[in-house]
Amino acid sequence: MKRIIFVLCLFYSGSLLAQKQGNIWYFGYGAGLNFNTSPPTALTDSKMSAFEGCSSIADAEGALLFYTDGITVYNRQDTMKNGNYLFGNPSSTQSGVIVPQPGSSSIYYVFTILQEGRSMYYSIVDMSKNSGLGEVIEKNKLLIEKSTEKITAVKHQNNQDIWVLTHEYQSNKFLCYLITKDGLQPSPVASSVGTYMADDYLGTIGYMKASPKGDKLAAAMDYSTNLVEIYDFDKVTGKITNPQTITGFQGFGPYGVEFSPNGQFLYIGEEGSNIYQVKMPASSGTIATKGVKIGTASRLGALQLASDGKIYVAEPGGQYLHSIEQPNLEGLNCNFKNSTIYLGGKSSSFGLPNFIQSYFAEVAFSSVGTCIGEVTNFKMNTSLENIQSMKWNFGDPSSPDNTSTTATPSHKYATVGTYPVTLEVLHDGETTKFTKDVVIAPLPQVDLGKDVTLFYGQTLQLDAGNPGSTYKWNNGTAQQTLLVTAPGTYSVDVTSSAGCSSSGSINIKYDQVIDVSLRTDTVICKDETITLDVKLPGATYLWSNGSTASSISLTQPGTYSVTITNAYQNRTKTLSIKVAEYQFAPVTVTSNTVLCEWGSTSITVKGAKAKEKYRWFDANKNFVEENSGTLFTGIIRRDTTLYAQLTNGKCESTLYPVTLTFDKPLATIYNKDTIVTLGDVVKLKGTGSKYFRWVPDTYLDNANIAAPTSTPDDDITYQLIVSNDNGCSDTSTVTILVKKQVVIPNTFTPNGDGINDVWNIKYVDRLLGNHLYIYNRNGSIIKDIKYYTGGWDGTNNSGKPLPAGVYYYVIQLDEKNKQSGYVTIIR
Repeated sequence: MKRIIFVLCLFYSGSLLAQKQGNIWYFGYGAGLNFNTSPPTALTDSKMSAFEGCSSIADAEGALLFYTDGITVYNRQDTMKNGNYLFGNPSSTQSGVIVPQPGSSSIYYVFTILQEGRSMYYSIVDMSKNSGLGEVIEKNKLLIEKSTEKITAVKHQNNQDIWVLTHEYQSNKFLCYLITKDGLQPSPVASSVGTYMADDYLGTIGYMKASPKGDKLAAAMDYSTNLVEIYDFDKVTGKITNPQTITGFQGFGPYGVEFSPNGQFLYIGEEGSNIYQVKMPASSGTIATKGVKIGTASRLGALQLASDGKIYVAEPGGQYLHSIEQPNLEGLNCNFKNSTIYLGGKSSSFGLPNFIQSYFAEVAFSSVGTCIGEVTNFKMNTSLENIQSMKWNFGDPSSPDNTSTTATPSHKYATVGTYPVTLEVLHDGETTKFTKDVVIAPLPQVDLGKDVTLFYGQTLQLDAGNPGSTYKWNNGTAQQTLLVTAPGTYSVDVTSSAGCSSSGSINIKYDQVIDVSLRTDTVICKDETITLDVKLPGATYLWSNGSTASSISLTQPGTYSVTITNAYQNRTKTLSIKVAEYQFAPVTVTSNTVLCEWGSTSITVKGAKAKEKYRWFDANKNFVEENSGTLFTGIIRRDTTLYAQLTNGKCESTLYPVTLTFDKPLATIYNKDTIVTLGDVVKLKGTGSKYFRWVPDTYLDNANIAAPTSTPDDDITYQLIVSNDNGCSDTSTVTILVKKQVVIPNTFTPNGDGINDVWNIKYVDRLLGNHLYIYNRNGSIIKDIKYYTGGWDGTNNSGKPLPAGVYYYVIQLDEKNKQSGYVTIIR
């Protein structure tokens, strides 16, 4: 019996950690391991040199796909196409992780993190490119502005989607991104919990790992905070809760962390030389100690669980890896060993490859047949040796067959539900207990409804229900719903996400009624064409004008009818319509009107009926405006003819002309804008029409004549207004400036703040012959401005800013007068 059980154990022993995507490791300085063999075989063909973070991935059979140090992506031959210059860093603790897109056999996400609190990015690899060697098709997509050097990945509760977990820098916020069959979901699940990471970049260092089961998370905070935190992780929601703190580390503090396959123990490596085992606590709060020290080494780097169920430990600079042989056992029984795996002459550094932690979840037993009504078959997958006996409990106490002692038992559950199945294995005189929930799922309930008769033109949306299932309709459609547009029998097979299937069918017939109609009696415009349409699929038609088409077009008033016979020749229907032509009343307008320039007039138009409006057109018969009353207000500048038209919103009358006459006097001032000396007399002269008025009348001897005189004391602008007996007018203006004493500031501050940035001499612009000279303390001219009008910015003749200081100026005001003085530049 012992031999038989041992044979069964050998048969199933390869499935302790069944997934092979984590079987190829590349890390350190050209080092690598192949876990498709037992013990793992050293690989020496690596193209990579990684001080810390790295990641690699294999296919489902354990064959290498590619690996990366966060900067370069390597395939099994060399650098992948477009695989250079990723935004990661091999000196970042966890420089990257590779995540396949669920549902795709070729698309992979490569997440990369820069060191010391910088950004996190992702790139996308398509392994279908380049003859299966892959190509980076998207590169360096920014995900997080500031991130710690921590990233891990674990599967969603649905065992399809994948969570990618990281932590913001200078924050206590975790960010969990979900990757589904649709790709990376843009909005992460945020959890602000636990210790603040960190005031400086040293606090970003250290590994973060999810447990293989995905229910726990651990983060090492090296250097600055010198602690490890453990959290609960919800694989359904992505939320992180219940922080528990482990303290008491020495030296540089904790660096590598890893969970046992069963998730009951956490292993922590100090960057110095000690490695500890911590049993997972059941409640929150600070854990008193850092656990049990299980071993020492000269220096410790990363810890990583492998598919053989062991945890391997990096030794920076060494040509061996250390190992924890039985990490599921408590205390020193876990069996830490130094220098167990030779790297073939290559060297390890601080990092080991980062994987999706779910690859290493322990599977003690498996089950097939989880739909209600099926028989569920169990088999043992544990690698325990020297098995003496086993006992199954199917978690179904109401069943008389709730237990079994065979290696591959069967059980039929009577109701839907979750059953805690337990396997107790006696081996080497010890009993090991495994428990896993087995979910017995219901069959999909498919109800497409009763057989039904539809009319032509109708559709019916069939819904197979059971969202999240897969569907196969008899017409090849694979969606939950099906839009029916034709008669027939429709059936569907529905398979739920649990793999349970049901089917349903419905028979649909069609009939046809004559449900078309003509429009109601209508009025058309003169020369308007309308179409009458009574189209019915498969029907025949006979119009009163002899047409047999489904539609006719007409332009004349009258009575029109059509007889319709349906496609089955068992229903007829006759429809008729009266068509009349719309009539407008005559339009009359007033006599011609005289208009001033920019003036307007109101033109009385008669003839509109209720709900009719007037449309107006210019001399070129271009539309101008439409109004609802009988008045039109327009602006013209020449003799012109406008046109009026009646409309009811659809029909339009003929155009009726309205002639308008334009009248425009012209105001002219012969004086030009001028500058005079105080006390000068200015003779103004204007021409125009009959009446004159100067505005304002200040300084004038007479404001109501064509040529008054002005003796201005100050600057002034006059407007001449001329008008005639028609009330039409025109204007013109002239400006007189009076010379004044210049005002010269003694300081200005050309510093670009918008306040006193330039040197302005007031009224100098009225002295047209002025000339400004600026001298330095040596008597040299450094700025020469002829016809200065103000606004010197403190630069020399070369345009370079002058230094702060006092400068001498001379300004020649005219041929006889000049002024001089000092101006200070303040910067």
